[in-house]
Amino acid sequence: MATSPKIDDTLKNREEARQSFKQEALASWAAYQATGRHVTGQEVRAWLDTWGTNEERPVPECHGSSLPMARQVPLITSGL
Repeated sequence: MATSPKIDDTLKNREEARQSFKQEALASWAAYQATGRHVTGQEVRAWLDTWGTNEERPVPECHGSSLPMARQVPLITSGL
């Protein structure tokens, strides 16, 4: 059974969007692992809660160490 070109295009667009989202997530994870800089979910929710209000807040700033995560967390290998 053949599919219509419209369905094929829709599926292709969904797959491209999924791959783009995955690549962005992997890049974000790599940046976090390298720097430790982040914004918490609670900070983002508090910011989003102000959208459309008279007290709208600016984007929360990243915080955390600028040192690579490997230097912050000691590697424990004894007993493994």
